Amino acid sequence: MMGDEAIEVISELIHSFLRDAPKQIVKMKDGVVENDREVVLLAAHTLKGSSANIGAEFLSSTSFELEMTAESDDIPLILSKINNIENAFNTTKAELQRVASNF
Repeated sequence: MMGDEAIEVISELIHSFLRDAPKQIVKMKDGVVENDREVVLLAAHTLKGSSANIGAEFLSSTSFELEMTAESDDIPLILSKINNIENAFNTTKAELQRVASNF
């Protein structure tokens, strides 16, 4: 059994991640629109790390894929990677919400 304090910390980590991750995805899209690959790269890097910290390995690796291609001129590829990230986030979100509901 986890103590109340541990449950609070885990719950806050989940909720913080669920608040921040969509913001990073928006930054990725905005970076593409504004032709600012550095914004795309930084948002992908940020999401990669926060996903890894929370145990969302697939989302982390998908973010890494974007991080590796963010500076290319292949806009369709970059948009495809962002779409993959959105799909992975939606799956992760559902699972984290399920986990959080058990607390």
